[in-house]
Amino acid sequence: EPLFYDISPYTLIPYFLVSAHKLSIKRQFLALSPTISVIVRPFLSGIITGIGVKDVTIYGEGTIDGNASWDNWWFEAKKIRIAARPRMIFLNRCEDVRVVGITVQNSPSWNIHPYFSNRLQFIKVTVLGPKDSPNTDGLNPESCDDVEITGCLFSVGDDCIAVKSGKISVGAKYKVPSSNLRIRQCCMRDAKSRLLRVAS
Repeated sequence: EPLFYDISPYTLIPYFLVSAHKLSIKRQFLALSPTISVIVRPFLSGIITGIGVKDVTIYGEGTIDGNASWDNWWFEAKKIRIAARPRMIFLNRCEDVRVVGITVQNSPSWNIHPYFSNRLQFIKVTVLGPKDSPNTDGLNPESCDDVEITGCLFSVGDDCIAVKSGKISVGAKYKVPSSNLRIRQCCMRDAKSRLLRVAS
């Protein structure tokens, strides 16, 4: 039987998912202190991180706020501080993950980054960031298969959706393209770069 968790307001540490897990985000904000994180090479861990998990649902009407601003993560954004800037939701080699109804905003970097993951659903998710926020892509499936993105709203500082097959050395080493993506009935606006990018 799946586990159910409700997150209280203003949680200040990264949250790691486990398999057979339902995470309910209530109306309150889940916030991450810009000075607290955990390293998951090559990045700082996301606010919500899944590594090798299966059968996970993240749902609700709440907002996950990364608290990023020009006073912290966005200042000198290309500068590496111990590790690369964290994502809001990072899924590494996960399967059967559903993200439904939540809002993510003010990410230090990419908002939602599925990586070598399969059978994913993103339904009625809202992704927000200021127009000038650097590299705050909305949703970047990288080397993923069977991904549904339906009814989502994106208004961010870079690409709304960027489909990837591995950045630089990762792409050269593994050569795994993203495949079987379905994107429909989404609203994409205010992107500094592109609404939809298909690239490595």
